[in-house]
Amino acid sequence: MNKAQEQFAAGLPIAAAVKTDWSFRMTGLSGSYEFFVSSDRPSPIVVATRVVVDGTSYPATRGIALAEGEHDVVVFVAPREAPKPTVDTTQTSNALVEQFKKEKVFWKQIEIAKAIAGKHDASVLPPLADWLAHQDRHIRGNVAFIFASFGDPRGLQTIADILADRSERPKGQGITGASSDGRYRFERQVAADRYYAAHLLGDLKDPRGIALLVPLLDDPGTQSIVPWSLGQIGDKGAIPPLIAALDNDDPSNRVLVIYALEALHAKEAVPRLLTLVNDDRKSRFGALVTVSEAAKAAIAKLR
Repeated sequence: MNKAQEQFAAGLPIAAAVKTDWSFRMTGLSGSYEFFVSSDRPSPIVVATRVVVDGTSYPATRGIALAEGEHDVVVFVAPREAPKPTVDTTQTSNALVEQFKKEKVFWKQIEIAKAIAGKHDASVLPPLADWLAHQDRHIRGNVAFIFASFGDPRGLQTIADILADRSERPKGQGITGASSDGRYRFERQVAADRYYAAHLLGDLKDPRGIALLVPLLDDPGTQSIVPWSLGQIGDKGAIPPLIAALDNDDPSNRVLVIYALEALHAKEAVPRLLTLVNDDRKSRFGALVTVSEAAKAAIAKLR
């Protein structure tokens, strides 16, 4: 149950982090408001189901009028229904490979790649070998994911090469937003390709990926995804470098590293986390939680 004392601001989004006691506080002007919830963690994805204001229940899908003054608000949340599978896993391996080759959107293609890997049929590798040099690094990475899933060393090597490659290239996939003048700059494509390669290592959950990821904890282009990937791999070998990464003074980076340490059940990180409980700077993503809030929540779970 979440309680809030609120004076709401009409027309402007207001974000508040939920504390460890499940409370939140928001302040603004009176007006009509809709309530949305999100999680800073990759899962579970949550959605607001209903809102109770001063004892009156409202659907979360409608605007709620709030008059001037203080209000007690309870927001009920539930996991969002998982999307229906988009890949027919009953197909043969060969059929999945053909579907993989026809699909050009990388985030749809990776789901087919996972289905191919789940077949445990290594005969799919020869028809895909040439794609390990695909011009689009996102597609190249998806092919590498398949190879690495079968233990073929070409898979991890290809991902490592994408991470190290900063060469000029044509426009591919994964760039978010547009440049100020609307012109293509290959450096932004390089950043998108490297970010996705680091994400793929988390998808693979192969401990050999740790050696590739740890040096990237201080890399501005990848440090926002590397902690998640290390947490997904789940190997305790990532704990010491993650603890060391808390020395990075950026609050967003610290919060992401804390989440990874929590995912790894890193009890040995508690002494370092205790030094961060007074860091009230906010992260710049999701619910804008502070370093202090993330540290306290992690300590409570790890002790």
